[in-house]
Amino acid sequence: MGNMEGYYEMELESKERFRVPINVFRLAIPSILH
Repeated sequence: MGNMEGYYEMELESKERFRVPINVFRLAIPSILH
């Protein structure tokens, strides 16, 4: 099990870039063991 977080980086038609944050989320499904 683990967690993930980060961001998406987007680019507008004007070539300006911006980041959209991704909040922390768990990399697991309850009651399932990999």
